[in-house]
Amino acid sequence: MAASKLTFSSQVFEGPLDSKNTPTCDILFVGKVVDDRGADALKTFFNIAKKVIKLGFQDQKLFVDDQETNVTKLATQLKGVTRVRFEATTLGMAEIVRALQAIKDAKIDEVEFFYVEPKDYKRSKPIIDGILSPREFELTDNNKFVSLQGFAQEFRDDQRAHHAFFLGYESSRLLQAFEQRGECNKDKYVRFFIIGVPAFSPGWETNVLANHAQIFKRMSLGGNSIKYCSASSIRESYHLLWDLYSVLGDESSVFWVSPLGTKPQTVAAALFLLETKGNTASTGLFYDHPIRTDKRSEKVARCHFVKIKGIQSI
Repeated sequence: MAASKLTFSSQVFEGPLDSKNTPTCDILFVGKVVDDRGADALKTFFNIAKKVIKLGFQDQKLFVDDQETNVTKLATQLKGVTRVRFEATTLGMAEIVRALQAIKDAKIDEVEFFYVEPKDYKRSKPIIDGILSPREFELTDNNKFVSLQGFAQEFRDDQRAHHAFFLGYESSRLLQAFEQRGECNKDKYVRFFIIGVPAFSPGWETNVLANHAQIFKRMSLGGNSIKYCSASSIRESYHLLWDLYSVLGDESSVFWVSPLGTKPQTVAAALFLLETKGNTASTGLFYDHPIRTDKRSEKVARCHFVKIKGIQSI
């Protein structure tokens, strides 16, 4: 089986954001701003980019600066460019995947990702005092799980498969995925659940565990089904996916990924899926393309700057 080819280097800065910590780039990819950290990131880094490109995704269509486009056209805009940066705080899974495809087509070998952690996440307001747990969060409006064109695989109950779920705070997303998949052959369909430890802030991982505890109990999970990697590390998440994928192993198998956790985990999933696309042991995306709620987080915590080399080798 093929092995991972990407290399990573990273820096971490404490907030508030400061453009002095970050060099100028040729292209800055951004998305829709919905909270403090996204607004601060764009305000800080807008002026150190030669060109800013706003990405969007809806109904399986890619948008650049609110105009429908495709990967080929986006790659044309990147010809001759050296330094491309993603402001990942404001971008979703689909935008990141499509932009990475364009970067690969444009023969660019290195990309940069910038991500801002929040001080806190938006919690759900109880209709009646005491009805909702303090661990309930209001982060996304969720949709039906589908895939992304080019990364879809047929699900068959008689096929051997592994499925890696990165988990966040919202257990409703995992329940929706289970509902759509229906009853599965446990001997052939093996699920792994990945929790971000260390979390962005000490103790936040208990929110993930508590919100999914009843699901885990109902499934009678064994200890090997739950995996851990840093919530803030693209590199760790990427290598964990490769570790899980490497044990699957043959042309009759499928390895599914559902990035329902942190943005660094989502970026890792995008890189992994792009790198394994077309491999003998197939990989696929199973994802709900959520709509992020306004003011979903508050203030700015740590900032991560990650360089990734080897895009042309995948």
